[in-house]
Amino acid sequence: MDVAAAVRESRKYGFFDRSVLVLGSECYKAVAELKKAERPVVLDAELVHREIDSLTGEEKETFVPKVIAKAGLKFALQRQGFTTLGERYLWFQAARCVREGISREDALKAITLWPAEMLGLESRIGSLEAGKDANILVLTGDPLDAQTWVESVYIQGEQVYDRAGDIRLRELFKTPKEEEGPSGGRETTTKEENGASEKQPEIKQTEDERPQGRRPRGEGPRGGRRRPRQPSNVGNE
Repeated sequence: MDVAAAVRESRKYGFFDRSVLVLGSECYKAVAELKKAERPVVLDAELVHREIDSLTGEEKETFVPKVIAKAGLKFALQRQGFTTLGERYLWFQAARCVREGISREDALKAITLWPAEMLGLESRIGSLEAGKDANILVLTGDPLDAQTWVESVYIQGEQVYDRAGDIRLRELFKTPKEEEGPSGGRETTTKEENGASEKQPEIKQTEDERPQGRRPRGEGPRGGRRRPRQPSNVGNE
């Protein structure tokens, strides 16, 4: 009912041609009305609508972007806020669309060009074309792949980020040999490392300097047989 009312009111007050409909997840049920209006839509961050069938009691799931894309409508994706899951990233939302059968081109446009068109900024941002603001993200691979890294970022043609100079990443991926202190690399250097060729003097311990550990039974200080213990007269004293 809200979709029909929004279309009716926008026509009545003369801004229908500039309107963008921001939908809840259940608004896919008005897809016939949306298709007839042919206006772009902003989808809810929760891309899957779930409801319980009143007759069977079973839960039904509907992937909303697929319904909207099948109707031929332009749509924009949103990211989930206040979550630690992948839904907090726009690329993840777009990747979910591709997994559900939406074309890669439409999924990428849903987070780039189509939102720019809805804001009336398509002449400046949203695609790589001569004369635009040159807000460019350079990636190491597929933008919808979780293993892809951001290589560099340009804002209006000026580079504002370079992965090669990212100190935080360098510290994060430091190898054990590069670590310092007891848990990592060696703290001291030997004379051989300093280029000295002289041999280190050999240190020998005398019998008195050796730790007084327990010797094998029957052996004396030098490995021979132990002499019988002499009776002590301490007790008599």
